[in-house]
Amino acid sequence: MKKTFIFIASLMLWGTLNAIPVRIIFEYSGGDFSPLIPQLPKSPVDLPNVMQDGGVITFKASHDDYTLSLIDEDGDVVFQTVVPSAMTTVALPSSLSGNYELRLYPDGSSIYFYGYVVF
Repeated sequence: MKKTFIFIASLMLWGTLNAIPVRIIFEYSGGDFSPLIPQLPKSPVDLPNVMQDGGVITFKASHDDYTLSLIDEDGDVVFQTVVPSAMTTVALPSSLSGNYELRLYPDGSSIYFYGYVVF
């Protein structure tokens, strides 16, 4: 009985430790970054604040409307959805496993944000 309790407790602890949300680090690409007025630099790009908790993506701050895409290692889009500014969480397909590039395309912008997620 004692061994069973220790085994179940260790499984619960292992599950708890593996359920820690991870912040996705974004970079940006795809736009013309030259200043509109050559003497004045553009303001810095505000990167999205997004956490991954397993198959759930959570936006931690207000954000623009995005199109979210997951791209596999072959460069194929395996999942795509629209994320309105009022939505704070997105559930990703549970069938995914491996490494993916997550791209966020802001509506009406020539740039996109990209980071990496692991399932």
